[in-house]
This record gives sequence, structure tokens and C-alpha cells, in this order.
Amino acid sequence: MTDVVRMIAMVGALAGRNAQGSGAGAPSPAERREGAARLYTALVDRYMHAEWSRLDDLLEQAPTHRRYLPYAQQQDVEYIRAARKLHRPAWWPQTKSRRPTRFQAWIWTREFTANYYPTSLLGMQAVVGKDDQTGKLKILVTWDPRRVDDPRTRRKGFLAAHRMTEGSFGESIVWHELGHNYVSEALPADQVMTLFEHHRELFAVLQEFYADITALYHCSPQGRKATFLVRVPGLLKNNPRDPHVRAAHGIGAFLLARVLMEPEKWPSFRLPKRLPPKDPERYAILHMYTRLAPSYTLAEDRALRNLFGRFLRSRGASVLKSGGTVTLPNRLLWKALPDEDAAHQARRDAWVRDRTAKGVQAGVIR
Repeated sequence: MTDVVRMIAMVGALAGRNAQGSGAGAPSPAERREGAARLYTALVDRYMHAEWSRLDDLLEQAPTHRRYLPYAQQQDVEYIRAARKLHRPAWWPQTKSRRPTRFQAWIWTREFTANYYPTSLLGMQAVVGKDDQTGKLKILVTWDPRRVDDPRTRRKGFLAAHRMTEGSFGESIVWHELGHNYVSEALPADQVMTLFEHHRELFAVLQEFYADITALYHCSPQGRKATFLVRVPGLLKNNPRDPHVRAAHGIGAFLLARVLMEPEKWPSFRLPKRLPPKDPERYAILHMYTRLAPSYTLAEDRALRNLFGRFLRSRGASVLKSGGTVTLPNRLLWKALPDEDAAHQARRDAWVRDRTAKGVQAGVIR
């Protein structure tokens, strides 16, 4: 155990002995609160940086300290306990298999059979047929198993400041690829087949859109950051016919709208004070992703996860039925296909300019 964990364990043991009437030498209420505060700080840090074994040690000790934490922090501990199980479910070890395999996975509370094939590629999915009994598409997913939970870290720059590992990106890829199954598993089979057979470009964009949102919900905080960062090169090149880029732009526009509406609630998502003449929305998305503060908080991460979780649960099916139309938090629209989005893009760009100028004037964008 680390020194922090040992110290917290000692305080917990003393508190336990006092509860049994040991009396002499027992910690005072103030000392117990101090020990609980140290546990809470360490536990949040371990969770935010995906240090699972150390986190599990602290979660085992948490019940001893619970009563000495403020109510809001007690709720944070229970949230972390539940989220940890979501990020690393019982079937997770099978994502590191070096052999082709099928395993029962779940996304968005739906269980399905994942058809997985290991590869040296970063990640990929493919439609390999149709299930004659259910009418659903059969999806094959693939990724490099060596990346999953790879503990190697970067020594310099942005990734080092965020203590991100190679495994952060491996995690994002796993959940992204599994997220491709959302369309075939959660939406009406006849609608999916019509989309797949007659609207292939739209189908491809929506596949990537749902896959990234799945990663943003199911990943750990580090995996969520990786999901944003892995889209940066594509957003820089900005090929409008690349379904990954289109999906990433839509997700970025959704998040940017929420952050610009209430920047004081998202202090780690730094926004630009000046915008270029061309593509201000895309510029602001890239600025927000590449300048995310290492002080990124549990509250922000929780709000981010809930933002996309609520969106998919309440409006996930409507995006398909509307032909790839997403209503952003500011009530403006984003269309999956670039030709259909041109007029909406102009409106969003104007809104981003106006909101940014007001934010700078009010001092909430610095």
C-alpha cells in the first residue's frame, strides 16, 4: 500500500477501536474528520486518474470513514463506487484476449454478444451480415489488445500533465467499438436496415456518433479525455466526408454549446478569447479539447458523463428517425450530413461568436 493508504488505514483502525470502547489514545472527532478528508481526496484522485488497484484499496476503507464526510462527499464516494464497476465490468479481461472470441458485453444497460477479433490496428468495426432470426446487423469489432490497460505514460506535455497512459486510449477505443452495436441493438431493426441499405453515408456518421457517445459515457475520466483527443487530428484536417470527423464535430458542437451557456460551471474547459474569421465553432472545439486543464474536476467529469447519458437515453432514437438531426443545448441544430448542415453551421458560428464576445466582456472567458 502507498503511504497515504497506510495512514488512512491507521486512522480507520484507531476509530474502530474507539467505537469498541478502547478510550485512551483514540483519535478525536477532528482527527477522524481529517482522516476522512484525506481518504476522500486520495480516492477522488485515484478515480480521476484510473488507478484501479489503489482505488479499490480506498473503497474498501471508505465505509469506516463515511460518517465523518460531508453529505455531498459521501454521495461522491458512492458515485465513484458505482462508476468503477461500470468502467471495468466483469467481462473486461476478455477485451485483452489475443485470440478471436465472443463475449457477453453490455452498453446502455443492454446485453449483447460482442464478436471480437484482435488486431494491431487502433480499432475498427465492420458489418459482417444479418441475423436471420432477429433481423439485426451482425457487427465485428477489432482493436489492439496490447493497448488495453497499458500502464505506460508520457513524460512530457499535455498527456504527462494529465497523467494519461496508453491504456487511456485503449479504453476509449474498446468502448467506442462496442458502441457501434448501439445502432443494431437498441434501434428498430427495420429502420436500421433501411438506413444501412439506402443511406450508407448517414449510417456511417451515426455509427461513429453513437460510438463516441458510448465511450464518453462508459469510459473512466481518463478515457473520456482520450475520446476527445483521439478526434483532434481529424478535426484539424476537417474532411467533411469522413464519418469520424462529422460525428466528432457534432459531439463537439453539443458540448461547446453547453459550456458556452454556463462557462462558470466548466472551469477546466478553457475557451478562446479570440476566434478566427473561418470556422469559429470548430476552432473553439479544438481549443477546448487541447487546452483542457489538468485540474479537471470530479464535478465536471460527472456533469460531462451525465450530459451525454441523458442525451442518448432521451433523444438517441430521435436522431435516427430525424435523419441525423441533433438539437443542441442552445436549441440550434446540427445535421449529420455536411450538405444539409451548411445553413445550420452558419447559425452556430454566429452564435459561438456572439456568446464568446459576451463571455469575454463579462469576464467569464479569460
